[in-house]
Amino acid sequence: GQGHNPRAMPVKLTYFNLRGLAEPTRYMLHIAGVEYEDHRYPIDVAAGFKRPEFDADQAKGVFDMNMGRIPLLEVDGQVIGQSRPIARFVARKYGFMGDNDIEAAQVDAAFEHVKDIVDAYQKPRSITDEAAKKEAIDKWFSTELPTWYGKLEKSIALTSKKDGCSVGSKISLADIGIYYLAIFFFDDKELNKAAWEKHPKVKAVVEAVANHPKVKEWEAKRPNTVM
Repeated sequence: GQGHNPRAMPVKLTYFNLRGLAEPTRYMLHIAGVEYEDHRYPIDVAAGFKRPEFDADQAKGVFDMNMGRIPLLEVDGQVIGQSRPIARFVARKYGFMGDNDIEAAQVDAAFEHVKDIVDAYQKPRSITDEAAKKEAIDKWFSTELPTWYGKLEKSIALTSKKDGCSVGSKISLADIGIYYLAIFFFDDKELNKAAWEKHPKVKAVVEAVANHPKVKEWEAKRPNTVM
């Protein structure tokens, strides 16, 4: 809306009408019971990601703090950019960063481990030759991804103090990141599951987040989007 709205919520998250980079933050805000404005720009994925409303606001400089991009988080009139700093800010503010400074750093590290796996997947995905790409993606799911999950398993085995928590003894940003990777990130859900479900610590984290009543509630009420 235009101008000052006295009833505006103190927290506003701006992204496309997609899960994508904003979703870990949306999970935390919902779990924590924060009332926030979930501002979503329409985007037509099938039509080559058309997004005229976003384009218009981008041209007006609405996203300048984040170098012309979204997500953006507005808190009490201040603006934060970059999806991962946004997620960390929300995690710190609402109790998803463990119980002390060491656990906070370990949560951060596990959240980065998840990003390393996501980044590694971009290599086979970006191959242009179709036959070579198919071969590389088959190898990713059969060999590379299970290896990554095995490394993640060993890492969280050292930081978990409770079954179903990757760090310490309560739900964290790391758990939400691991859950999102395991359930929603890859196109091939079955091959992804085959890669993680044989790792008991990872599996326990995924199941703990999946069964969290607030997570179930959010997944039932959020807009149904292609990605």
